[in-house]
Order: sequence, then C-alpha cells, then structure tokens
Amino acid sequence: MKRRNLECTVLILALLLSLLSVSAFAAPDGEKSPLSMENVIINDFDSTYYNDGETVINNFGTVYNNGGTVYNNGGTVYNNGGTVYNNGGIVHNNGAEVYNNGGIVHNNGDGIVHEPCDHEPVEPSADEGEAAPAMAGQSEDPAEAEALPEQEEDKPELYHIELTGDYSKLARIDGLLLQPDGTYALPPDGRAVIRVNEGLELTDAITTAGRCTMGSNGEVVLSDVDRSGRLTLKFKAEPPYHNLPSGSYGSEQRLSLASPIEGSRILYTTDGTSPLENGREYKKPIELERSLTVKAVLDVEGSVKCDILELNYLFPELEEPEFEDEREGYDSMGFRPIRLINTGAGTVKVKSVSLHGLGKDCFVLNTTKGGSVASGQIDSTSWSIRPADGLKAGEYEANLVFTLDTGDLLIEEVEFEVRK
Repeated sequence: MKRRNLECTVLILALLLSLLSVSAFAAPDGEKSPLSMENVIINDFDSTYYNDGETVINNFGTVYNNGGTVYNNGGTVYNNGGTVYNNGGIVHNNGAEVYNNGGIVHNNGDGIVHEPCDHEPVEPSADEGEAAPAMAGQSEDPAEAEALPEQEEDKPELYHIELTGDYSKLARIDGLLLQPDGTYALPPDGRAVIRVNEGLELTDAITTAGRCTMGSNGEVVLSDVDRSGRLTLKFKAEPPYHNLPSGSYGSEQRLSLASPIEGSRILYTTDGTSPLENGREYKKPIELERSLTVKAVLDVEGSVKCDILELNYLFPELEEPEFEDEREGYDSMGFRPIRLINTGAGTVKVKSVSLHGLGKDCFVLNTTKGGSVASGQIDSTSWSIRPADGLKAGEYEANLVFTLDTGDLLIEEVEFEVRK
C-alpha cells in the first residue's frame, strides 16, 4: 500500500510540475488566459487541431492527438497514441495514456487512465532518510497533520454550486439542493446526477469544485465537492427530423420538420442561405414544387450546438418531343431527342425509361436504360424516340415515363398522326 501511495505521489508531482511549467491551466473564473510560448501550439476556444507530435495546450477547443502531448483545460481530446493531461475536459482515449484530474475519460481502447486517488502520508525513504515531498493540501508538519481532522470538522455543511446557464430544458440534475435565494448547494459527501434530455448529447461537463465523471449509462455525476464553485454544461443537439429525403421528384411534395427537443423552435430557409442568419420559424409543412435547397436548424436556449440540416430537392423538366404529320406510305422517321432539364443544386438520377398507354407499341425508344444529369445541365443526347414504321392512317399517343431514383415519375405525352 505504501509503495502504491509513493507511486501516486510521484505521478501527481510530475503532473503538477509539468502543468505549472507550461502555465496550461484555465483561469479560475473560466476565462482563458492568453498563452505564448515557443514550440507550443495554443488551440483556442472552439478551434480544432490535429496533433501529430507537437505539444498542444487546449483551451476549450478540440484536439485529435496522434502521438503528441496535450494539456487539456476543458475541451475535447480524441487521443490515439499520445499522452494527455486532462484538467476537467472530455477525453476519448483509444489505447494511449491519460492523467485525469477531474474530467471525463471515455477509454475506448484498453488504454491507461491515471485517476486521482486518496493518499496517505509517505514515510521517509530508508536509503535517503528524508521524507517524500508533501502533496498539494498535505502538510509537512506532523503537528499540522494531526490537526487535519479538526479542520475537516470545520467544513461547511453545504457548498454553493452555481450553474453557469439555464439547463432546465436540456437536462435533469438530481441531487442539487435548491436554496431559498434560488441558488443550489451540495453537501461535501453529496452527489449530483446529470441526465440529458432526449435528442441531446452532453459534450462537456466542467466544474471548478469537485469532479465530473461519466457513468456507463451515459449519466454524468458531480461528486467530491470540496469548495463552492461553478458547473458548466455544453450540449449538442440532433438536427431537426424530416419526412422527405433529398432527391429527384416528378410531382409536388410536402416537407414536414420536427424538433427532437421539446419546446425548441426550428428555423429554416429555402434559398440555400444559413438559417442561423436568415431563417424563419417553421410552423407548418413546406410545399415543394420546384428545385430548391432547404436548410434547417434548431433554435435552443443555452449552451447548445446543432448541425444544420441540408436537403436538396430536384424537380427536373421533361420536354415533349414533337413530330410532323405524315401521309400513309411515309418513309421511316428519324429519332427525335428527349430533353431532360435539371435546374436544381444536385444530380438528377434516372433509373429507367419506358412507354405506357394503348399506343406504346407505335413508338420506339433508342434505350430504356437510366442515367444522370448534373446540376444546371440539359441532357438532349442520352434518350430519343421515333414513331414505328408502316403505321396506317390515324392518331397515335403514348406516355413517355422517366422513373427517378426516388421512385417518382416524370411523365410526358408523345403524339404522331398519319393521314391518308
């Protein structure tokens, strides 16, 4: 037991010295202090850095670490082989080594995770005859060490926990005690369990008092509170639900949107611009009858990010081939091109081409195979049609049908008249 305590002591001392040497800690009030050092990469708030061997200080950004060293002050790190010193952020660890001081570690690859542990005083070394250095919060004076239990008795019954946002519509937090003045509190040995609402993902849980840990069921637990402090939660929302996938359509459609989060609004545009800037609130299904791009996003109060949903709807136009009237005994007619026009921001995909109706045997297609037409293009070479040979006097009609990849149909009538 003593040897294990010594190893933990040396480990934590090495960690503290490393962190202090690079000044990688976030400011106590949650604000990021400016850092400037040679040979060190500073990854700022909301930035992403792919680390292939450098030393990175991560200030609430995102780092994909492939072999370097990362000092993480509250952001997210995807660690694939390097070393991470984690001071309250989230680390996805795929087989590497993490020194974790109160953050959340998802250990996805049998990596090594060093968690804080309870330590006992370390006796003097038999070889050197000197006491091991005291850890943070541990006194070197035996008399003071004996007084520690009395100091613990002086701890307040409750520590105040400040929520840095209104999370009432985003998550349920059980265990925090609501005070008469509207603030929250937690006893020193208490636990607060954070359960995220449906449609949301918790991307960061940062506390300045105690530690946040991720449970196997996805819940986050705030525990080991040793002072009053703050709790900051960050979320990511699923994009709005929709009933109509992107694709090519031959008739009017209706798009319905729904929010995965109760009480949140949906903002959308139909001109391809950002709904965050130009969006209008969705209140009823959107009627679609021409090629357009729909973009939609959730408008949620609080620390919530949401991906923008983008849907491209294509309504291609099929032009009717025209034939001049002929008299009985006419020579074989030549093929006329079938023009397919794509005015949308995407590729029109055709599965097959066919003829239907009573007069379908009176016309000949050059091919029944499908194809594709790129955005903004007109195809007048892939498909063509002609009347059959040797028709008697009369009027002949058939339906030209293009079957699209969505299963929708483009239908155009073709006509030909033979006179006596």
